[in-house]
Amino acid sequence: MNEELSIYHDLFGKSLAIDYAKEAERWVDLVADEIKKHDTAVNGHGLRAVAPTATLPHWHWQLTINTMDEHNVQQELDLPKLLIIPDGNTPSGIYLLLGSKRSISQQEIVLWTRAISEAEVALKGQKVQTFTWQAAIAQLRERGGQQHYSLKSKTKVDQLILTSGRVPYMWHDSSTNPHFNSSAFNYSFPIIIEGTATGLDWQEASKQASRDLNKLTGLISVAWQSTWKVIQSPIPNSPQPLKIPLASPGMPNMSARYMSIPRKRRVIPSWLPKAFKNIDGDVATHDALHMYHEGLLIELEHPSFALLANVASIEAIGRKLLGRKAGNKRRFIAGLCTVIKTKKKAEEIAAAYAPRSDTAHEAKLHGNENLFGYVAMPSAFNPAPSDMFWLTHVLRLRRVACKVLTKQLKRL
Repeated sequence: MNEELSIYHDLFGKSLAIDYAKEAERWVDLVADEIKKHDTAVNGHGLRAVAPTATLPHWHWQLTINTMDEHNVQQELDLPKLLIIPDGNTPSGIYLLLGSKRSISQQEIVLWTRAISEAEVALKGQKVQTFTWQAAIAQLRERGGQQHYSLKSKTKVDQLILTSGRVPYMWHDSSTNPHFNSSAFNYSFPIIIEGTATGLDWQEASKQASRDLNKLTGLISVAWQSTWKVIQSPIPNSPQPLKIPLASPGMPNMSARYMSIPRKRRVIPSWLPKAFKNIDGDVATHDALHMYHEGLLIELEHPSFALLANVASIEAIGRKLLGRKAGNKRRFIAGLCTVIKTKKKAEEIAAAYAPRSDTAHEAKLHGNENLFGYVAMPSAFNPAPSDMFWLTHVLRLRRVACKVLTKQLKRL
């Protein structure tokens, strides 16, 4: 199947006007659909990148059409492959060849030509659609005994509608002391998010939905000083509304909804909807938010990299103030000084820059990453620096980064 092709046929003799960057995936799907109209046994297609060869010295994509044999095993349909070569002179053009290891019949040329032409017409006829979608986010287990939060009441953030999942949800969590046949679990009070997204199809629209969802998740994490994560990706709305299940698959035979679980009901602060709407126009604050959120997600198992993320988040705000030409440490201190009023205090906190640099440039880990699975408590009389790293550096800088971000977000 992967032997080098030896026979080629140029289908059109010129570049076809398909926007390779924006339309290629949809166009490929439409071509495969057209082939299926001529052979109902077709059940899918494959696409792979191929390096230049002696007979075809161009990077290209090979489209193959798949079917099922009599044993219900998927295999390639006996057709020449469609070879897609980007036009080097324009981003809105592709050359199309057929490639095979045997002679290519006129009937096959006609089949592919018609399918491509019909797909091109269908592509031009596509119209932007509006999709409504739902998703869910939940609070991660956090080091230091953070409270469990839930949304107090239905809230609107720009075009997104947030609703409390109402019941606690039990789900698998990472364990700092993993064992075979055992697992850690977390419980949270999820938030259901409903929104709209536009696109020529759901695949395109879902990208916008996911971008909005992750932006909201980061903003809530900052506003509530906690760690939230997407637990249900955006899905198009159906007649059945999204509901929070009792527990994720494989959990013990118990339900969190019958347990007495303390929680604190929270509201979305007044500054958050405006920040959600305007943050895309502020590149530095946008970058800082997502980097800060990444640090939250990895903090439990990767404290050294979490520290690096917090430093980078503060540096991004310093970049906004001083510009890109300012040195990294100057930008870091400038970011700190947006919330810290004394130079002495700022320089004291800036000492965290040294561990960050050692991680980024010297491959140094400062926490107990290389003791993962070790559960003994730190020595009360002579604690190792690595035992205390999360407390002395990560937690401290995370709180400062959160304050820096919050101040910038409130100004959007």
